[in-house]
Amino acid sequence: MCVAVEPIHDDAGKAGASNSVHVEMPHVIANERGDHLPELRAAIHEAITQGVDNALQRGSVLGFPVTRTKVSVTGVQFFGEALSTAAAYRACAAQALLQAFGASKPVLLEPVARISVVCGEAHVGAVLSDLNGVRKGRVLALANEDAESLGTEGAMKVVDAEVPLSTMLGYASQLRSLTAGSGTFSMEVTGFGPMPAQQQQQVIKESQGYY
Repeated sequence: MCVAVEPIHDDAGKAGASNSVHVEMPHVIANERGDHLPELRAAIHEAITQGVDNALQRGSVLGFPVTRTKVSVTGVQFFGEALSTAAAYRACAAQALLQAFGASKPVLLEPVARISVVCGEAHVGAVLSDLNGVRKGRVLALANEDAESLGTEGAMKVVDAEVPLSTMLGYASQLRSLTAGSGTFSMEVTGFGPMPAQQQQQVIKESQGYY
């Protein structure tokens, strides 16, 4: 049995991204007498799928569930009715998948939020610098805002960005400091994104008791 894994890429890391499992089975499974065994073939297929699903629920990185992964199972062989049990195929599929993960580079995911910041034109540079640097975010758009509709004077800008949720602690206070108390923001958690490698290493060390 051969198991291959590859990432499923979606846009913006939306929540609920699922896995895909494909099992390539022999067209015919027969016993020593040559009798076709369609029911056993179906049972083996189900057992392999269950083994993969079980392994996906406990991944190789700290045992967290795996998501956004395409799993392809090929090279399934039949060794006779006595040896080819559902339990054997289930265990084999799970073990093969864990080995495939070990040969790949799985990453931890972290919550990602989309924020919209409204600030004066004079402060937009400081806001952008903070989002790109301190917040490790990604600016999506920069637009003009109608100052009159906001009841303010002077040109106003709206900055839309995507940032790791973990970096937003204390942002309200920081934004007031950056904008002399005039800036406002709204935030919505939109999904999950890859955690930076250095942060992932730190999380793994802390989880394993190494500080």
